[in-house]
Amino acid sequence: VASFQLLATDRMKKTPNYFDPTHQERLIQFVQDTDVLILDSKATLFRGRDENDASGWGAGQEFLMRLRRMGKTVILIHHAGKSGSQRGTSALEDVMDTVIKLSKPTGADSKDGTRLEVSFEKHRGFHGEDTIPFIATLPNAGNWQQCTVEEHKSTSAKRLHNEGLTQQEIAEKLQVNQGTVSRWLK
Repeated sequence: VASFQLLATDRMKKTPNYFDPTHQERLIQFVQDTDVLILDSKATLFRGRDENDASGWGAGQEFLMRLRRMGKTVILIHHAGKSGSQRGTSALEDVMDTVIKLSKPTGADSKDGTRLEVSFEKHRGFHGEDTIPFIATLPNAGNWQQCTVEEHKSTSAKRLHNEGLTQQEIAEKLQVNQGTVSRWLK
């Protein structure tokens, strides 16, 4: 029987800081019977160190490794910087098995529901076709759907063409060359 427990920081007197060994021990006691732990977010739960300094992240890495040795799957939510890449040092990824980047797909229109481009920035333990980026869509009314990035851009090109955009405008919007747009519209 699966169970769900929520440890919400907004209901605590003080937000934990998992660089602090006392806070680490409290969490470890709380998650003894938990298989999957979601920590949201790195910036909130690992505070007080320069996020660009790789040596400052060592205590965080050691804590995550301790959870792994306990058989816990940890999902650590982290935010992107203005460049679209993760904020801070890349040393954060050293202990990760998988790093998944979620971004807004080129040409996505919010009126069609939620759309995410899912790409694997790091993938230890799987390879080949399993690592190909894809688009996940949740229509305003419906179930999650999935397609390749190529299929998404092709469909977007046809929609934009029907809305009256030229092939050049479509190519610029979808960040592809005009010949690709021409091929999709044929």
